[in-house]
Amino acid sequence: MDGMPKPLSPEIVANVLQARQSGEGTRVTAARLGITVASVYSILAKHGVERRPMRNTADADDATKAAIQTAFRAGSTIPQIAKQQSRSTNNVRDILKSLGEKTPGRTEAGAKRHILTREQELAIIDEYYDVTKRPSITERWNLPNLYIYRILKRHAVQTDHRQYTLNEAAFDLPITPEAAYWAGFLMADGSVTLDPLDARAPKIELNLAVKDIAAVAALQRFLNTEIPITTRVIESGNSCKLSIRSRRLAESLAALGIIPGKTNIEEASDPLCKNPFFWRGLMDGDGCFRGNPGINALGSKRLLEQIIEFIGIDSRIVFRNGIHSVWWTDRRSVLKIARMFIEIDVPFCLERKKNDMLALIRMCE
Repeated sequence: MDGMPKPLSPEIVANVLQARQSGEGTRVTAARLGITVASVYSILAKHGVERRPMRNTADADDATKAAIQTAFRAGSTIPQIAKQQSRSTNNVRDILKSLGEKTPGRTEAGAKRHILTREQELAIIDEYYDVTKRPSITERWNLPNLYIYRILKRHAVQTDHRQYTLNEAAFDLPITPEAAYWAGFLMADGSVTLDPLDARAPKIELNLAVKDIAAVAALQRFLNTEIPITTRVIESGNSCKLSIRSRRLAESLAALGIIPGKTNIEEASDPLCKNPFFWRGLMDGDGCFRGNPGINALGSKRLLEQIIEFIGIDSRIVFRNGIHSVWWTDRRSVLKIARMFIEIDVPFCLERKKNDMLALIRMCE
């Protein structure tokens, strides 16, 4: 019936039970498997596993207490420490208090803003305007990012505040070879979402099967972001996703032809249409190198016309089941195309696609 939760697979059930035996925290297990905490408890209850009693400070050994205290003094927040130690925030707070640490409780955090004088707040603003000092403001003042942001907001300072770092200039022109590669990959497998009823910035996403998580992690590194990669379990298999909101990135990608709702209307912009790194990224994302032998590309009719022009070997574009595709199947063409793409020296490539290309080269030589 609609609205009823789908039964969890035997693999997830087994994973939950194994995680409990190994001592993994409930929330950590839920996040790793892409299910809710309630689902974890439900599985444990059905298999007769009792819930762990609430932790207290006495159940933490000296090494654990020392690790918590060290992390706290190094600037980690209580929620961050709780996640690392698989403990509740209250438990971590109690341990810190037992060690004589002064912890910011809810009421204390709200009152903390009154500790700084106006002169100190103005000094923070001056440091924010100094780009050489901005990255280490929180460390120097021993204040969380959100508190610094509130000071700036009270003084009407325009900010580019983000919870995570992000290189929003990554796709600015002139485009670099690495940026061109990722533009091709996003043209093939990424998406840009812009909801006119949503005041937030457009959303850029790369969502792949877990077997290709290395590609998602490589994009994360290229964008120099700490935004986490999320995973989830779906009927067709496990998937992983990097989801970013950035107006500037969306505008830069649009200038390259990567726009919201691009399916069947994709077209590489002038900076990309003759760029080999772009086409290598596109083929890594949506190309197919088979041992028939054959090489296949998918996309809009215009995009396929552009890749045919780039490769320099003509072929017929086929439209079937709502999808445009182009195939090259004669050995001479396949060998030339596979060699062309394998010789494009990119900082990252999808290893399985690279192996497919090498196999085709060996077959056709």
